[in-house]
Amino acid sequence: MQTPTLLFKLNLYQHGLHQPNLDELRRLLFSADTADAPILPLAEQAQPESLCAILDMSLAGLLPLGPFEPPPTLLLGGDDDALIPRHDVEATARRYGSQA
Repeated sequence: MQTPTLLFKLNLYQHGLHQPNLDELRRLLFSADTADAPILPLAEQAQPESLCAILDMSLAGLLPLGPFEPPPTLLLGGDDDALIPRHDVEATARRYGSQA
């Protein structure tokens, strides 16, 4: 994990327990050079994430995974991603029989 504090704030935001300002929202979900214009609609329309989705994301890696036939997958990662490190993107690619 790149920045635990940022991940904590993202979790609070997903639960509707934290309302970040525009600059913090940019750090949470966008690249540093993203203009305000594309961020504002998200800030206005955001709502808490469903508990099912949060649990699905939180329990990843804790449950044993057997073999499966991966669906067609487009895997994207960003070199400057503050939350998801490169090795996690590469591990996901390997699991899906793809390249990062």
